[in-house]
Amino acid sequence: MSDVSRPRTSQLVWAAFGAAAALAPGLAMWGFTVDDALIAVRYAGSLASGAGYRFDVAAPVTDGVTPLPWAPILAALAAGPIDPLVLLTRAKVLGLGAWTGASALLALRAAEAAPSRSRLRVALAVLALAFPISAWAASGMETGLATCLATLAACSLARPPRAAILAGLAASLRPELLPWSVVVSAGAAITASRTSAAGWSSPRALRPVVLAASAGAGPFFACVAIRLAVFGRPAPLAVLAKPSDLDHGATYAAAAAVVVLVPLLACAPIRIARGSGRARVLALAFAAHVVAVALAGGDWMPYARLLVPVTPSLVLVAVDVAGGAAFAVRAAVAVALGGLLAVRAAPAGRRVTRDRADLVLAARPLLAEARVIAGLD
Repeated sequence: MSDVSRPRTSQLVWAAFGAAAALAPGLAMWGFTVDDALIAVRYAGSLASGAGYRFDVAAPVTDGVTPLPWAPILAALAAGPIDPLVLLTRAKVLGLGAWTGASALLALRAAEAAPSRSRLRVALAVLALAFPISAWAASGMETGLATCLATLAACSLARPPRAAILAGLAASLRPELLPWSVVVSAGAAITASRTSAAGWSSPRALRPVVLAASAGAGPFFACVAIRLAVFGRPAPLAVLAKPSDLDHGATYAAAAAVVVLVPLLACAPIRIARGSGRARVLALAFAAHVVAVALAGGDWMPYARLLVPVTPSLVLVAVDVAGGAAFAVRAAVAVALGGLLAVRAAPAGRRVTRDRADLVLAARPLLAEARVIAGLD
């Protein structure tokens, strides 16, 4: 084998490992979804049929989908009238496919900087054990696409404009990602610049950082402007449905950071402070996101949904700070906890899609003649 083909083969191997770390648990959790996935599907079906942005063709136009771009994306998948369950399946394929591709690139980027291939294997194994990531990618919700975009942004820190655009698009799908997006965008610009610390007092030196942060925030505020123009309020109806509760939010954020496993592997503050600029930016961005989730009051959905999009980026932090007995201990804890959660928490989630489909099919003949249907949220 030539010297040229060896690196290419190695890259293919790591990309395959990364893809498998996403696809295998995603297929295992293929049966997972939540009721909210069908809300966006209904809006998308109305758009695709020409009825406009509404839950039902006879209903008024309402801002019932938190990620504003998601229903139009699903409508593009429908391309005309479509059975909601079929569109849900297409949404699941999109989410898992996007996350699988992003995970392959994540493994490649991690391999470029990993001081030890064995530690990189450990990081990818922990990523695979963190089944909530792939479960949400396969849920039919926007989370899989948001996770893909956030992971691609983290892999693009060396190219600040690209990182800022990708992070901003992720924040357009998940509003609580705004602080994370701004930190990643500005941090990418700072780490890519060779300006000395003394030079930051110059407006010219600050310009690329401000532009990057603005690009990272732009898609979020574009959604705000559209909502103001169309619905008369800057935030979706979900804000009114679930008011913020800091006590619940802080508990949720702390528990979610444990459930998704990878933060445990990357939790090495001293090594992060002494490590690469990439590790510092991504760790700071994750911390900002945890605070944002706590302030938002957390979430009622299972499997740590709100922390899922930013968790894979911590693989890059973990490989930068890997080393020593402390890393081995953190890895052992993460693997043990991941195995326990896979046995205790994952099985119930695998039946949700089938149960919902059975309920829909059983209810159709009973509700076919009904003009108004009320359901308990």
